[in-house]
Amino acid sequence: MNPQQRRQLEQLLSQLCEDSLCEEQHAQLEALLEQHADCRRFYLEYLDLHARLLLHPRLSLGLPLQSTTSAVEAVDLPTFACAQPLEIPTPGRRSSAWSYALVAAASLCVSLLLQIGWQGPAVPPTAQEIRPPSNYVATLVRTEDCVWEPSQAGWRVGARLWPGEMRLTQGNVAIRFDGGAELVVEGPASLRLDTVNSASLLHGKAVFRSDETVEPFELNTPTAQLVDFGTEYAVSVEPSGAEEVHVFDGEIRRTIKRAKQVTSPEADEVEQILAGQARRFVSKLARQGKAVPLDKKRFVMHVSPPQAVPHATQLLAYEGFDYPDLQLPSSNPPSAAGWRSPWRVQRGEVVPLQSASLDRTPSDGTVSRGSLASVGQLMLSRDLATPLRLDQDSLYFFSFLFQRSNTDAPPNTMQVIFRNRKKTTPDDNLGIGISRNKQILFCRFQGGGERAPLPLENNQTYLLVGKLVTGAHTPDQLFLRVYRPGEMVELEEPNTWTLTSRPVRSDKILDQLSLHINSQTPQSLDEFRLGLSWLSVTSAWRPTTRP
Repeated sequence: MNPQQRRQLEQLLSQLCEDSLCEEQHAQLEALLEQHADCRRFYLEYLDLHARLLLHPRLSLGLPLQSTTSAVEAVDLPTFACAQPLEIPTPGRRSSAWSYALVAAASLCVSLLLQIGWQGPAVPPTAQEIRPPSNYVATLVRTEDCVWEPSQAGWRVGARLWPGEMRLTQGNVAIRFDGGAELVVEGPASLRLDTVNSASLLHGKAVFRSDETVEPFELNTPTAQLVDFGTEYAVSVEPSGAEEVHVFDGEIRRTIKRAKQVTSPEADEVEQILAGQARRFVSKLARQGKAVPLDKKRFVMHVSPPQAVPHATQLLAYEGFDYPDLQLPSSNPPSAAGWRSPWRVQRGEVVPLQSASLDRTPSDGTVSRGSLASVGQLMLSRDLATPLRLDQDSLYFFSFLFQRSNTDAPPNTMQVIFRNRKKTTPDDNLGIGISRNKQILFCRFQGGGERAPLPLENNQTYLLVGKLVTGAHTPDQLFLRVYRPGEMVELEEPNTWTLTSRPVRSDKILDQLSLHINSQTPQSLDEFRLGLSWLSVTSAWRPTTRP
């Protein structure tokens, strides 16, 4: 639910409680509740709160309930604004209080009926139905021969990770935390993700790596807390409870965990372990570890990256604007890769394609003959054969080349928009734009948006790569990375992104691509790719790629 929908829903509910809704407003309310699960949750909470305030109007003035209030009635309530101040019934106004109670009871009954109607019969919630925490904390960046517990069997490289326990039966994984640190975990192991800069290794082996640009990271074990200082170190937690720490670079501070009731000076004992040192701890109460030989060979230090070959089977759609007559065809070409329809001009005039591609020559030696360039206002749309489903757990990647002409005069904006062809409201779209005169990269996603500075040189070709994380029960999130001319494209997704959107919840199905140009001088776009992996949309720009 975006801010605009929330404001509209609050106004409608306020009028509903005052019994002043007209037929048109009733229809608006029904449409919001039918289309958006978040609106339905808000509606039920609002009705419950309204009923409670009618039964206990002292709450509207911040006064405590009477001592006879039940535990259920005394729970913390959501904070909503009351439509109107409620008067406190007095003993002399019992009829008024009784009417309040009747209205409250009616509201609660309506609430219960609506919950039954929308949610179906009550069933115990499954693990997937439980509402997850509000923020991601890390990204799964590499995997190698992994076997997970069944509940995590669907994890893919690039997946965003929630706080919670990960159990790896076998194989190796590399996890990059949003705070910047990286952890390599060797199975069998159990790791609990806590925050963007903390985790707990319950058993198994892990190698931690960070540098001076990363804030201190807290790695907990069953017996201690390890805090790094620009460190590379390894830790092993054995089934017996024994623990080993090997520090390869920097230093760590190890604090022993003791029972809360222990108040002796040793309770807060801290041991510094420096580079080149290794310690073994065989007891939870061991004040000092036993020195053991430092040994990198005991640990998996790195997880092998994927091979640098094109992942053609994971490419969903491609457009190189390479047509014999340098005109967009009026029918869908037989060789259309991943498209259900030809390009349709929805605004502006049909423009001829440029005779040459943009000048970031693919590393595999192939050169597209055409590119799209336009002046003025232009909007093109084309239907995707495989839609982007924001109501399912998945990962999508896309990339395209763009070039701006030599001008700073507004308007000077280019947008690539994923949308649903049957819905035209802006809140249903996912838009990525470049504004030359304002020197920014921006995105619009589920009614909100982000901006990032993007200084651009004139008549230079840039590569934009995007990653879209979608979830059935988790938020969706967009990541964008812009590569300058001559800048190396990584073999795997980058450590940092040019722009990262806020997580949003959406169940949209985006089955159409639109290109919007609004400029006084030519703006060019070329080599659009949509795929299921980083390599499927970037392998053409890797210098090590084989044909």
